[in-house]
This record gives sequence, C-alpha cells and structure tokens, in this order.
Amino acid sequence: MSAAHLQRPSLLLHPYGRWVLPLLAFCIIVVASLAFAHRLRQESQDEARVRFSMDAALVTVEIRDRLRHHAQFLQGLRAFISSMPEVRQADWLRFSSFQDPRTQLQGVQAFGYLPAVQPQQQPQFEAKARKLLNLPEYEVFPPGRLEPRFPVLFVSPSEGSNLRGLGYDLGSEPTRKEAMDEARDRDNVAMSRRLQLILDQPEQSRPGFILFLPIYANDQSISTVEERQRALRGYVFAAYRMSDFMQTLNYSRNPYLALQIFDDWGYDSLKGGAQLALLHDTHPERQTDSPAPLSEERELSFGGRTWLLRFESRQSPPLFSFQDPAGIALSAGICLASLTALLLWMLSTQGQRAMHLAQGMTQKLEQSEQIFRLAAEGANDGLWHRDFRQDSWFFSERALGLLGNPEGAPDQESGNILLPLLHPDDAPLLRQALEAHLRQRAPYDLELRLKRPDGSWGWFHLKGQATWDEQGTPLLMAGSISDIHDRKAGELELRQHRDRLQDLVKERTQRLEEALREAREAIQAKSEFLANMSHELRTPLHAMLGFASIGLGKSEGQEKLHRYFLRIQQSAERLLSLVNDLLDLAKLEARKMEVRPRLQDVQPVLQQVLGELDPLLHKKLLRVDVRQMCTHTRALVDVPRFAQVLHNLLSNAIRFSPEGGIIRISYSATRLPRGRRASDQGTLDALSLCVEDQGPGIPKGELEAIFDKFAQSSRTRTGAGGTGLGLAICQEIMIAHRGRIHAENSPLGGARLIAVLPRESDAPQQEEMPS
Repeated sequence: MSAAHLQRPSLLLHPYGRWVLPLLAFCIIVVASLAFAHRLRQESQDEARVRFSMDAALVTVEIRDRLRHHAQFLQGLRAFISSMPEVRQADWLRFSSFQDPRTQLQGVQAFGYLPAVQPQQQPQFEAKARKLLNLPEYEVFPPGRLEPRFPVLFVSPSEGSNLRGLGYDLGSEPTRKEAMDEARDRDNVAMSRRLQLILDQPEQSRPGFILFLPIYANDQSISTVEERQRALRGYVFAAYRMSDFMQTLNYSRNPYLALQIFDDWGYDSLKGGAQLALLHDTHPERQTDSPAPLSEERELSFGGRTWLLRFESRQSPPLFSFQDPAGIALSAGICLASLTALLLWMLSTQGQRAMHLAQGMTQKLEQSEQIFRLAAEGANDGLWHRDFRQDSWFFSERALGLLGNPEGAPDQESGNILLPLLHPDDAPLLRQALEAHLRQRAPYDLELRLKRPDGSWGWFHLKGQATWDEQGTPLLMAGSISDIHDRKAGELELRQHRDRLQDLVKERTQRLEEALREAREAIQAKSEFLANMSHELRTPLHAMLGFASIGLGKSEGQEKLHRYFLRIQQSAERLLSLVNDLLDLAKLEARKMEVRPRLQDVQPVLQQVLGELDPLLHKKLLRVDVRQMCTHTRALVDVPRFAQVLHNLLSNAIRFSPEGGIIRISYSATRLPRGRRASDQGTLDALSLCVEDQGPGIPKGELEAIFDKFAQSSRTRTGAGGTGLGLAICQEIMIAHRGRIHAENSPLGGARLIAVLPRESDAPQQEEMPS
C-alpha cells in the first residue's frame, strides 16, 4: 500500500482535518452559484432599466406632441378670427361645433377669444357684448385696471363652470399677463406658469396652465416687437387643468410608472438653485424618504416654459426570490453544496451534523443614464384653402415656405401646387382621402411625402375640413400643412430600437430557460443519488443490528462486553433512523412517496402515537393535556404519514421539556386557502392541531429556518440530539396533505408547533365508515 493511502485516514481523524474537505467543497460550489446567480440577476436588471427608459421617452414624446397639436389648433383659431373683421356668436358656435374635444382637443378644459379693449371703450364693449351674447349680466372684471383689458368674450365648451370665466380680464393677473406679453412679443404660442383657473373655486387646489396666441390687425406690419404691440387685436387661448390633461394621455397611465411634473420658474439666487413648482403627481401617496429603484429626469420646453419630468419606477424588484431564475440557480447551488459537504462529513465522522445555510444578497441599483432628451418648439404650420365654386386655391406664405417656394406659386389660383411635388406612391392616397372626405365626410387627415427644393423627399402632415350646402355640394375646404419629417425619422428610429430590444429579450429568455433546465437536472440527480446512497447504507446497518442483537443475547453475565454490544446496537439504530429520514426526504422531494388522505378522525392516530411514546413520557415524568376546542376532530389524513408527523412533533416536545413538565395538545377549527395558484380564490374548512412544550423556545429569527433540512434551533442544537431532518420531513408530508405547518413561541414559555389539515377538498373524498 502506498504512503498516500496510509496518510489519508490520519488526516480525516485529525480534530481539524475532518473540516477541511466538507468546508472546501461547500465554499467552491457556493461561490460558483453566487457568481452565476449574480450574472442572471444583472441581466434582468439591465432589461428592466431599458424598458423604464423607453417608457419615460414615450411619455415625454406624447406630452410634447399633444401640446404641439393644441398649439396647431390655436393657429387655426387665430386664422379663423383674423379672417373676419368682427366675430359674431353664430360664427363662433359654428367653428366650435367642428372641434371634437374627445379626439381633436383632448385635455382642453376651455378655449376662447380675448379681444383687446381700451379702458375708455369698456362701457361700449360691455353693452355690445351683452347684446351679442344675449347675456344681460355680462361685465368686465375685476375693475380698476387702466391698461388695455383682455376680457373673455367667447369660450367653448359654453357650459358648466366655463361660463364663470365670461368677462374675466386675463391681463389683470400677473402670471397670465406675463405669458400674454411673451406671446405678443414673439408672435408665437406662449405657455403660462402654474396657476389656478378662474373656472375653479378658490378652495380647490387644482394646478393648471394656459396657452396664449396673439391676434394682430391684418392691415398693420408686425416685423418688430414695437409694431406687434401696436397692432395687437387680442388673443386666443386654451386653458387646462393639469390632472385632466394628463388623464387623456395613454403612456402616462402606466401603473408601474410614477411621474412628477414641475414648472421651472428659473434660477433662485437666494436659494442657490432652480425654483420648481409642482404641476402634477400621479402617485402623491408614495413615500419620499425611500429611493425609487429606477428614476430619470427629462426636460420639456414649450411655449417659452420648461417642464421638468421626473420619472420613478413603482415596482421594486425583489432582492432575492425563489421564483426567478437567479434565485432558483442560487438555491440549487446551495442545496448541492450542502449535500456534498454533508456526505463528506458523514464519511469522515459519525457525530452530530449541523449545517448552517447562509442566505443574503445585497445589490445596489445604478441610476440609469438620461437619454432621448427632446426639446419641443412651437407650432409652425402653413394654411391653405380651396374654393370649389371658383375652382381656386390659396396657400399662405408659411405654407409656401414649407414647400420651398415652388415655381408657379404666384399663379397658385390656377391649381393645386401640391400635385407636382407629390410622391408617385402617395398620389392614390391623397385622391382617396379627398374623395372620402367630400362624399362620406370622413376626416381629411393624412401624412404624405413631398419633394423639397434639394430634390429629397420630406414627410408632411396635411389636414383639412370642407363645408357643404344643403344639397351636399362642397363649397369651401380649408386646412393646414406642417413639416413632420423629423418626427417620422424619430418614429423609424424608435421602431428599430424596439425590434432590437425584442431580439435581446428573446436571446436572454433562451439563456434563462437553459439555466433553469440545468438547475432542475442537478436537483433531480441529487435526489436520486441521495436515495441510492441511503439504500446502500441500510444493508450493512441491518447486519450490524442483527449481530449486535446476537451479541447481547450471548453476553449475559459479561457486563463490559454486554455494554459494548448495547452501544453498538444503539449507534446502529440511530444511524438507521438517520438513513430512513434521508430516504423519506428524498422520496418526498422526488414526489415518489404516495400520500392518500381520507376523511377520518385524527384522535385515534394521536392516541396511538402517545402509546408508542409512553415509556419516554414516564421516564421524564411528563404529563399530556389534550383539549378539544372544536365540534369534531375529523380531517383528510393519510394515517401512517400523519402518525409520522405526530411522532416527530411529540418526540421534540418530550426532548425539550423539563422533567415533571406538561405537554399541551389542542384541537381547533381554522381555514386554509383554496388551491396554491394566484388565481385560486376562497378558503377551505380545516383542523388545527397544536403541540406546546415548556422548553427553551425558539429564537424569533429562526421560526421558519427550523423547517430547513439539517437545521436546528441555536438554543437546542447542543445536548438534545436530533439530526435536523424531522421537521423538514414533517413539512413535506403536510404539503403533500395540502396543509401546512409552522412554529411560534408561547407567551408562557416554550414552543408551539401547529399542523393544519384540510377537512374538505375540491374533489370528492372517500370517507372512512365507522366500525
């Protein structure tokens, strides 16, 4: 025999050498499992960050597009008012009837017209407005301002609280006046700061904002700021409640996305930072002291104002879960490491086994990068109209500018200058849309490609609305044209990004499924190996028990030899009990142990187990107190398996109770959840059996861990015996019964182990007939 073979037993028998191999194997497998689980977890977090950033970008784009759309509407409203020297109520009502708040003006509380009224002309204006609106109580308020006044003359929808704003001078309030001056000087849409609408009661705190667009006299120049101030004729406006505006958006109703919108009031030199006013908060009830798992800030500029959009994720991913692939891989690796170390420990020693399973993972969430910063600018549309009676066309200067001032523009009345610029593939689309609008009155709203001066094709948005006579013949058609080439390019890039993200998700899903399959194969191989090893160990143990029994019979009168054989028999029986527990546990985990519960009385099973344990009770002078706090003690049980559970629970109670103590057993009625799936609802009638001892109890942090394999309470793991498998087997048997088992501490001292059995099932059960 070689020297290596001679030295190996001495290493295993060394007081410290017996720890080396189990500890080394455990550490190697756990480290590998942690690394693999960390990689899976990191991939899952990266995917969540990409989805969060995508959702934030979609919300920002949708808010920007909605504001642009409403600004385009104000441009059309201004063109309508500028086209007539005096706006009559009938003209206003006819124009308002064409605006559908559910589709075209989603989120708008009211829109209206503010004429410019000089202070000396106010009485004449009020008299004329009363007659025009048929509203005797109409008057301009608040009184006392000497500057030009801008009262609300027309407002739509003309109902409810909107009528409260008729006559209100919007220029009398500094916040509104600031936005009106900004719109007047820039000849563009201007947005106000956060304010409260005059439509709301003073006690209502509902933040809102207003969009203003100036109207100038048609016969005056507006090239400079001074000229615009002199030519100012009035304003058109659109008023919003922030909460109502946000409810009309699709992506902002994402239940997993919290959004705060702040109005940037500029830099505060006293406070040394930006001054922000909260406009909207989708989830004001959330806790501000706990950081969100994912957050991102974006800026949105529109109408001379800047909004700060702060996004947070409401769904916090669990630090560790046995349901995700990372948790499954980590738990499988820890189980494999524990079993490997346990087998090595069993080969090197035959004393007590105790394994401590350490669980815990701490991950820091990284803040996602701020991407897709989009800046919105004011609406920039051109106007056009067609007179079917004279077969003439008109295009505004802005429309001609968008089209690149094509040749023949001065003779635009002779025909549609769009046709020579139209892409050949879009010609049928334009013709079909026009025919559908004129014949069926379908919406005339389409996107098409037109040739630019440099020869490239650009995307444009064409909208229009026709009027018909009583016979249904079209008379006039007017609309707008806007350049949307940048938006279409962005949508194309977004689709490409989405397709790439779908490919990445599919690839990572395949890798996770492969890892899950490998983990399940490892768990199955572990169970089969443990079952085979347990069978191999039982054969020599039975031989040892047989020879020990013969030796006890033949050693009568030889006290020393008789004591040796008795120790051999006790050690073999103890080892056989451990092997049997391991075999039962392997069968339960592999679902190879049949459990067939039937509806019958549990009381006889308890009496049988108490009879088997009677010598141990007498040895420690223990008394058993059985109390029944329910009408009957019938439940669905498999007698041999439930007897094994009672045997383990009572053996623990006997082991940890002091001499002369009392073991209390009580029955009570309770309820169990119906089924184990999330979709299952309702509860089942159940029987609860509680075993209470007077021992040292269980530390609060170990009430769940004592049901783990090879786990014992820190107060009882020395001096009380046991392998740490009994409660793990009890838990598997109770799960097979569709029941449950848990532990708690008694207020009077000691521990309580409570087993709950169902009394009914979704399927009909066979009831045991009384003898």
